[in-house]
Amino acid sequence: MKRLHAVQQAVGGHRQVGALLISEPANIAYLTGFPGADSALLVTETRAYFMTDKRYADDAAAFFRRKSGVQVLVTTHRENRFDLCKKKLRRHRIRRLGFEKTSLSYYTYEKLAAAVGRRCLVGCTHFVERFRMYKDPGEIALIEQAIAVNEKVLRAVKQWIPQVRDERMLAQRALDRMQRLGASGPSFDPIVAAGTKSAIPHARTGTDPIRKQAAVLVDMGACYEEYCSDLTRTFFWGRMTGFFKKVYDNVLEAQEIAFSLLGPGTAAKTVDAAVRRYFKKQGCLQHFTHALGHGVGRVVHELPSLSAVSTEVLMPGMVLTIEPGLYYPGEGGVRIEDMVLITENGYRRLSRYSRERDDMRIL
Repeated sequence: MKRLHAVQQAVGGHRQVGALLISEPANIAYLTGFPGADSALLVTETRAYFMTDKRYADDAAAFFRRKSGVQVLVTTHRENRFDLCKKKLRRHRIRRLGFEKTSLSYYTYEKLAAAVGRRCLVGCTHFVERFRMYKDPGEIALIEQAIAVNEKVLRAVKQWIPQVRDERMLAQRALDRMQRLGASGPSFDPIVAAGTKSAIPHARTGTDPIRKQAAVLVDMGACYEEYCSDLTRTFFWGRMTGFFKKVYDNVLEAQEIAFSLLGPGTAAKTVDAAVRRYFKKQGCLQHFTHALGHGVGRVVHELPSLSAVSTEVLMPGMVLTIEPGLYYPGEGGVRIEDMVLITENGYRRLSRYSRERDDMRIL
């Protein structure tokens, strides 16, 4: 329960709150090891209360019996989790309660406010997520397993492109293979964008046909024991035009520039800015339409963010994507996405799938 104790210390040292109500399932699972669906976790400096309903009561009781410091509270039709929360706040004489304002709906917030009082509430942003940024060796090992599954699927995808009739068929084959390789599922719905549709960064996979002499952008991730991966490659079936060769080389060079800056102490926005300077010099900055990267862990998009407005500084233990892309409406696009780990001395590239332009061709 080391993670939970760290958050309790942070709550104890916080100037504005005396307790934190955690409702985000990924945060609950991260801190306790127990799935966080339909539950909440109330954390004070010295105690933690896991609140759930009768459906999960027995499992939760058995699980937390082996872990000290967490008490299970079961809701009833007369007493919901916010009523239980109110009781504990009174017992511990806590006047200010932090809550996760990015994961609480307005409807739920109103119910919480009705129970504990609106003046008692303090909205918190990324309180637990800032702990999740730093992966321990066990988490890194699981992420590497998710990447290994992802890369095997991408190799198969390249072979399947000439065999399938449309984007949806390719995505379904990828999902089936992912499951057979041991993934619990995808970390997000796969993106398969063929032809001119590859100019849409997050295109919806549909029934668009996959044809020769066109780009096929494939962005997918696997989930392995609750940890995610996220990789993108842009394949070309048949001859690659001079235009796409230039675009691909620009994207690959941008990724190399980003890699060269990775290391502890580097501001995340500095890496994003360097890539934008390069694209501007090449006269194509207007075709780079998203952030350079993001953290990956229990969810596929988490801190840190690599963008022009990022506030994070890269530190050892952070796992993130580097995914420059260029998108030309009516012609097509290219994105190359890899995952890296920030280390004490720089970085380690976790994904090993080839990025070479010739290896993206399907003859």
